[in-house]
Amino acid sequence: MTLALEINDAGLLLARDGQVVAEEPGCAMLDGREPQTGTAALGRMRLDPLHAETRFWQDLGTAPLQRRSQAAGSHAEIAHAQLVALAGAAGGGGDTLYAVPPWYTREQLAVLLGVAREAGLPAVGLVDAALAAAALEPAPEFALQLEMTLQRAVVTELEHAGALRRARSEVLPQHGWLALQQAWVDAIAAAFVRSTRYDPLHEAAGEQRLWDGLPGWLEAVERDGAVTVELPAAQTTIAVEVGRELLQEAARGICDAVAQSLQRVRPAGAPLHLRVSHRWARVPGFMPRLAELRDSEVRVLPRGAAALGALAFE
Repeated sequence: MTLALEINDAGLLLARDGQVVAEEPGCAMLDGREPQTGTAALGRMRLDPLHAETRFWQDLGTAPLQRRSQAAGSHAEIAHAQLVALAGAAGGGGDTLYAVPPWYTREQLAVLLGVAREAGLPAVGLVDAALAAAALEPAPEFALQLEMTLQRAVVTELEHAGALRRARSEVLPQHGWLALQQAWVDAIAAAFVRSTRYDPLHEAAGEQRLWDGLPGWLEAVERDGAVTVELPAAQTTIAVEVGRELLQEAARGICDAVAQSLQRVRPAGAPLHLRVSHRWARVPGFMPRLAELRDSEVRVLPRGAAALGALAFE
């Protein structure tokens, strides 16, 4: 049975038979003899940032790494290690459709084909990720699709005139998931300093605790509007209250820049049909910000939309 893999380093999603069967963030630690990738690597990146790598999917290639490592010599070798791990998490490899980002060059696609074959997930097709995600529902004549990777926000213009096609894509560097997380971590750390004089960013272990706890705190804030964040300090536990307003304010600059980009490329004098990835939909305050855009229809894409949509091309 064919698999589909969404190449997005904010979360590489592997799907089979209409279901997401594995997901791993596109990050790695290169402090051993082999790369450690995915969630295990994510839990150590702030403890040893010199050996952390987060750009190997964005800049996929065979050029030697700037920092020499026993674990891997190129981004392609790290990507291979992660594909092997994903195949294992899914219970085995097999023929795979790949939903790829719009900036991949012919050379990068060739590297991907080679890496995929060696990892046991040989490619039987390549499709643009935005087009794949759009395949899940009928498309209007013109739509914008908003996605998030670790490093970037990506706005894709889709046109439907007989056949669906990607007109163009706009990339907003430094407006991705890492930048948002850093903004929230800094805001939470500042709240601790104001309330307790304890700075969790003073040591690597404290910073790692903030990054580890962030996903759960975001879920709690989304559900309840606020969460009590507790951290160990000086043989005791200290806590601060983190509300939706704090997280919204921390992300305001990024969210405003993305909303302005959408407004800039929307069709003049026509309604805006906007498809938003599940990642953007979960950013506190972002969906209300989009609701301020005039004459717009906003739909949230399901988790793994590009992988699931790629299966529709099979």
